[in-house]
Amino acid sequence: MRWGRPATARKSTAVAHELRVETGHLELDAFRRSVDRRLWLGMGLLAVVALGALCVALALAVRPMPVVAFDGTGRPIVFRDTRTPALEMDELRVKAFVTDFLKAFVALDSSRIDEDLAASTAMMTPRFRRVFLADQAAVERRAQFRQLRARARLGKLTFRIAPFRADDVTGQIYVMAYGPMVLRPLNAGADDDRLQRQHILVRLVLQRAPVSDVTIHGLMVDAATVRLFDTNEALRIELLKGPQ
Repeated sequence: MRWGRPATARKSTAVAHELRVETGHLELDAFRRSVDRRLWLGMGLLAVVALGALCVALALAVRPMPVVAFDGTGRPIVFRDTRTPALEMDELRVKAFVTDFLKAFVALDSSRIDEDLAASTAMMTPRFRRVFLADQAAVERRAQFRQLRARARLGKLTFRIAPFRADDVTGQIYVMAYGPMVLRPLNAGADDDRLQRQHILVRLVLQRAPVSDVTIHGLMVDAATVRLFDTNEALRIELLKGPQ
């Protein structure tokens, strides 16, 4: 005679099986919810990053393009936006503009007379440009320098800038710059001793101007006087005399 399992044992086994199945379902649901939370968190982070990148792109698109000016050796001398000089001015920009102007106006190069003349006159106000181009003595000096086959280079300049209002967009700025200048033949090597050393003293009146592709500094030269000295001592004596 075969004895079967008691009914209570069979019922316990069925209940245990159902509990295991239900527990497995609960664990699977919890795992799915955990995966879903991580996916939503990842997508949220990606959305935040994308929104931030979009805001940065819009900010860069709205902001004016930067202005970069380079000297003769390719070094950047000013890199700012086009809006700042239209609203305010600082001494750094004044010094950069004056340095650029003097390189073309004073530190002449016999092989670049026409280019330097065009560059310097482009930085002048229309009034001063007419006065300068009508100065026959200035024209003759440039013609004589063309025959010298020489190149002038400025040394470190010292600036004296009269106080000015940074927000005065139509005002004038008075500047004095002085320092050494070396004149050497075009074919001179690095160790060539055929040098002529001079010292320059320049007084300028700068006119604030609207910012453009030509007047990237927001300045133009409205008057300029240049004096040359053979020695630094002579320059210092002139400086002690004060404004003339």
